[in-house]
Amino acid sequence: MPSRSPAFVTTALASASVLLVLLGPQSSAVAKPRPAATLTASVTSGTAGTPVSLTVRLKDKIRRVVVLEARKGARWVRQAKATSNRRGIASLSTKLPTALGDVQFRARAAKVTVKGTTYAAVKTAVRTVTVQAPAAPQSPAMSAWSAESGVFVAEWTPVAADVSGQAFTPVSYDVELSVPGQAPRVLAWYGAARRDFSPAQLTAILGTYRSPVTIRVRVGATTAATPALARPASEWSAPLTTVIGSPASPTNVQAQSRVDAVDISWSAPADASRAKYLTGYRVYLSSAPNAPLGEMNKVYEGTGTSFTYGSGSYDLVHYFTVVAYWSAGPESDPVVVTGTPISPYGPS
Repeated sequence: MPSRSPAFVTTALASASVLLVLLGPQSSAVAKPRPAATLTASVTSGTAGTPVSLTVRLKDKIRRVVVLEARKGARWVRQAKATSNRRGIASLSTKLPTALGDVQFRARAAKVTVKGTTYAAVKTAVRTVTVQAPAAPQSPAMSAWSAESGVFVAEWTPVAADVSGQAFTPVSYDVELSVPGQAPRVLAWYGAARRDFSPAQLTAILGTYRSPVTIRVRVGATTAATPALARPASEWSAPLTTVIGSPASPTNVQAQSRVDAVDISWSAPADASRAKYLTGYRVYLSSAPNAPLGEMNKVYEGTGTSFTYGSGSYDLVHYFTVVAYWSAGPESDPVVVTGTPISPYGPS
């Protein structure tokens, strides 16, 4: 092999260096062209029938009419149109369909000529939004269930959102009542987050009011002509149980003997907050202490605070039991006084 002079080798290397400089560094990456228009949606999923906002950005940044289309099958249906601003941005709004599943959106703008320059028609890539059924409401929490003053009062926290955190106003609440040994009863309630029950109402609903009564509530299901728009009921609240109480006893109960009669008098219970709910008072008569009380020996029932019992049994001690009562529920603890009618003829 013939030898090369040093000058020849130096010249060849210099030529190769110049060629590399001209060609520059080689890379396999190819820069992607910027799309003529892009479409973004405010959500990737949403409740059927709720609004959705979409934004179109045009590469050419000129004002032109942009049309929004949607499809769930093969056919594209026009939804809305808007004119882009000077930055080439157009905002469009529509509502998600009432059919569940994926819906596709795209936007397009027709060819337009501005100041002698013609801009080609553009069409965005497809954006998919998943249509979902309405979320269940948040569950209410029972804050009170009491039977003070002979009236059952239920209170709970009002619900203002669904489980996804979206604002929601309940149409109704379901109120479930139950007593031991019976199937629960569920009532729809269209009022505020409070429900009162009188003993008579509970008797009509449950057959009794004297047993421990348990309550729990939930937001009722919302029906709709379109099934996809129906909202399920919430979870039930934790239950609460209460038993109807009794009124406070009358105070200052006295019996005064006089000719052929005994006068009985009393004052309202000392607890004024409970006394205002009183229905009235009852007086029972017996010939011995701790005798059973009932309709057979009831001698007075009313709202007054005094009563005169006429009697000719001059030698018999009369035991008068005075109680307070509500429209239903247990009577107050009894207060017993005694009296003996005085004979008009003097002692026997």
